[in-house]
Amino acid sequence: MPSSAKTSFLSLNHWSAGDKPKMADFNSDNQKVDSALQGHVQNTGLHLSGNQSAWIAQPFVSGSYTGDGAATRAITLGFRPALLLLQAQEHGPLELDTVNQNPVLRFAIGADGQGSTGLALTATGFTARQAQSNPLTGLSKICLNEKNVVYRYFAIRPAG
Repeated sequence: MPSSAKTSFLSLNHWSAGDKPKMADFNSDNQKVDSALQGHVQNTGLHLSGNQSAWIAQPFVSGSYTGDGAATRAITLGFRPALLLLQAQEHGPLELDTVNQNPVLRFAIGADGQGSTGLALTATGFTARQAQSNPLTGLSKICLNEKNVVYRYFAIRPAG
């Protein structure tokens, strides 16, 4: 015999001393609980995916590398950045080479899969370029991997 009272939300049996529970009553309650939990757990609007949880735990990374002077330098982050800022430490974003009369570019930004001059976003991080010779007078010299210069980056992970 089912209980003489029920819980208010799931209508589960609420036993009192005079009730005589049967296995069917417990099985019925277990099915109600199982169905309610299944609906909750499978509701993707209520729960974060694994990628979303990882993003909340660490939405960005920052780091540095020391330039080696090569024409390109690949930096692996493990993801394609949603936004990336790259700057030479102890240098301005754009400086003037007074000897060759060229602007020297030491800053780059990337977003939506695209990078500014000298920067390419990749599936696993980014690639920075370094000019191997001086450009024509007045054109910018890309210096994002200059030998012995420290570069700092800040990368936001894609959400979800």
